[in-house]
Formats: sequence, structure tokens, C-alpha cells
Amino acid sequence: MPVRPFLAEPRVPAFRDLALNAIVALTPRAVEVFDRYGFDSCCGGAKTLALVCETHGVPLDDVLRDLLAVS
Repeated sequence: MPVRPFLAEPRVPAFRDLALNAIVALTPRAVEVFDRYGFDSCCGGAKTLALVCETHGVPLDDVLRDLLAVS
């Protein structure tokens, strides 16, 4: 399977295993993305992006693409 171009960005795939609040610390505009998907980056900010996407039924690749756009 070919790698999507946005996944070639070295920082973005690593976001999958970071807590939401850690991502916001690195990329403050990530809050915009999380709000769009209904992710709680405050009280639920200790959960990893991969776990939150799975819990909400949101494709991780979509969120990673959107995070790249605001990075």
C-alpha cells in the first residue's frame, strides 16, 4: 500500500501515540482540529490520539491530515 503524502511528514504520524494535550503543546492550532471532531483536549487530553479516534469512530488518517494542515 503506498504511503499517503501527508504521512511522509515526519512529525505527524508520531502524533498517533501522543496524548491530545501533548499534541496541543506542540501545535496549538490542533485545538481547532480536535474541536471539529468533538475531541476533548482538556479533561480527556491525557488519552492518545489513536485511542480517541478509535473511541469516536473517526479515521486516524483524516485527523492526521487535518493536523498537518494546521502545523
